[in-house]
Amino acid sequence: MDTFFKLNRAKIRFAFVATSLTFIGFVFLVLTIAYFEKSLPGKEFIIAVFLAAGVGLPIFIITLSYTKWLYRKVVRRKAFSLQPFNQVENIGFVNSFSNIETKWDFTEKVKTTLIDGYTLIVDISEESSKNLELKIPVEWKKLDKTSFNELTDKFNRHNIEFGIGCLKKKYKTNGPPFIKIDELKLDLEKFIELIKEEGFEPKKKACI
Repeated sequence: MDTFFKLNRAKIRFAFVATSLTFIGFVFLVLTIAYFEKSLPGKEFIIAVFLAAGVGLPIFIITLSYTKWLYRKVVRRKAFSLQPFNQVENIGFVNSFSNIETKWDFTEKVKTTLIDGYTLIVDISEESSKNLELKIPVEWKKLDKTSFNELTDKFNRHNIEFGIGCLKKKYKTNGPPFIKIDELKLDLEKFIELIKEEGFEPKKKACI
């Protein structure tokens, strides 16, 4: 838990204050309506509700977020202990941190590298903990509907998907398609070659 607080101390404060003010505002609105309808509850009940909304619920939500953060940390550690992902440092990946520039998501440890000017970020997939997800932030390329559909079909054949501000692909950790780290490196290089051929430029400021 120490690591969680060290990485996210300011964000925890922000999350507590933001959720507390949101819940208190909602309670205040409900009590205002109750006041005008002459159905205001007793003072002790009102105090209890404000304490629950201003303190209890924010703590509960932050605890849930911490539980998810800890679960992802455990799953991530296990995934990067499996072959060939336990050797990604040998092909240039280093430890880095995600969500540094946003207050809305807690910071987590990920692995990143740079190939031909493109930033590659690998972490546990948000959709499935059985997958590692590789993201490459790219500049937006304007496509008409026909071109987009054709490109989507082409990317699907290479297990590539469109993400928000990025292109990505997933690797199963419970049965990876590669045994050797060199095979994974070659797949990443082919990934870069394909998106370069399609005219996608690396994001000038790739926010991890």
